[in-house]
Amino acid sequence: MTSTQEYYAIVIGAGAGGLVIAQGLGQAGKKVLLVEKGPYGGNCANFGCIPSSSLIASANMAHELYSSALFGIDMRMENFNANRVFQRVRAIIFQVREKYSPQMLQKQGVETCSGSCVFVDPYTVEIEFSDGQRRKVSAKYIVIAAGSYPYIPEIKGLNEVPYLTSYNIFDLQEIPTSLAIIGGGQSGCELAQTFRRLGSRVVLIEQKECLLGTEEPEAYKAIQSTLVKEGVEIYLGHQVVHIRHDSGKISFNLRRRTDEKEYEVSAQQLLLTTGRRPNISNLGLDYAGVDYKEEGIVVDAYGRTSQLHIWAVGDVTGHSFYTHAAENQARTILSNLLWPWPIQFKMDRLQPIPRVIYTDPEIASIGLTEEEAIEKYGAAKIAVYLVPLTEADRAICQGRTDGFVKFVTKRYSSKILGATIVAPVAADMLLEISCAMRYNIPLRKLSSLIHPFPTYSQIIRKAADKWLSDTIYPLFTKLFSIGR
Repeated sequence: MTSTQEYYAIVIGAGAGGLVIAQGLGQAGKKVLLVEKGPYGGNCANFGCIPSSSLIASANMAHELYSSALFGIDMRMENFNANRVFQRVRAIIFQVREKYSPQMLQKQGVETCSGSCVFVDPYTVEIEFSDGQRRKVSAKYIVIAAGSYPYIPEIKGLNEVPYLTSYNIFDLQEIPTSLAIIGGGQSGCELAQTFRRLGSRVVLIEQKECLLGTEEPEAYKAIQSTLVKEGVEIYLGHQVVHIRHDSGKISFNLRRRTDEKEYEVSAQQLLLTTGRRPNISNLGLDYAGVDYKEEGIVVDAYGRTSQLHIWAVGDVTGHSFYTHAAENQARTILSNLLWPWPIQFKMDRLQPIPRVIYTDPEIASIGLTEEEAIEKYGAAKIAVYLVPLTEADRAICQGRTDGFVKFVTKRYSSKILGATIVAPVAADMLLEISCAMRYNIPLRKLSSLIHPFPTYSQIIRKAADKWLSDTIYPLFTKLFSIGR
């Protein structure tokens, strides 16, 4: 065992948040050690948004080829085979991962160490390497950015059945002939559509009565309709009672929650998309004196834990499992670690976090839903404006009119409380709304912003116009008609 070494900071986890902090400290000339037990780049680069976006891109291309007749093009596909898409996905993972390799990080002044990490005391961690060797290191500051892991539900028979999660779904060599997915959230819907477009028979099972239950009803109904139209078999409000594996087939006993009626479905492969949990159980947080709950590590407004020299960022805090949220938090913590005077940079928790579901069409949302806004402010103080994609000429030209933009605002000020977009490019359209909310620009002012023609974003302007036509004009009409 080597002697204890001193660093300015130790960062545990080379995911989105950890990389921002480690790279920033290294470039600032601070002695920083980045510890990672898995592949560098974290969940997003290796198991999440990068591989899934790559696979989705292949699936969307296949769908466009199949739909070419709708655009006046006669293109017959006689030998459809999508097995090579996984080679492309893994090549992209490797390409992205290289940007965060230990060699690249060392060029930025970051020392790296590959191994698992556990606290020995509040200032010291012990690193265990794959060969069993151990090393103790200590630092003035420690940042916990250990990420999260796929949650595995308790289902009878699941332990005896081979199943896939985000950790191994992209290791497949061939598109399965049939795939059952348990979990109708973001990942479940994205991958259900993706594998269906790549040739699998897909069964999607969700115990709630709707998909994407945290989104606006108009949004999840639109995606559910699209999935059904494309051939995904959806079982809503069904609980998986028992799973068994026999002769290369996985069978599921389902029970409908409303009437207890039971069904049986089967598939070649099983994918679990049942959420994520913070990686906090094997860090030795009790030895560090760090407070935590089942939901994650408790942090203050600055990103500090109960030990003020220990910080936590990203999924381990349990606030939101988004790469962009972790990066935003990390920039605040980095500023505090580099600030030469007393800590003063707070997390911007008032800024709503954009949410994107990469189905086709995409769902992009931010802020409150209509139901949440009514609950918080009351229905009389809320105005909702919804414009369908049929009012966007670009959508008509491209044959993509299934979608809408929906704004939830304060009635007379038109302050934006939340918004949802369902469109082919919803994620990119959301930035205009996110910027408006960040800088307190009311919806009505977006009406005067020149939107290029023809674009999907025109419906944002049309929604802004509705403040005048649907809210102000009727008010004036009512006021000036009094006494007539």
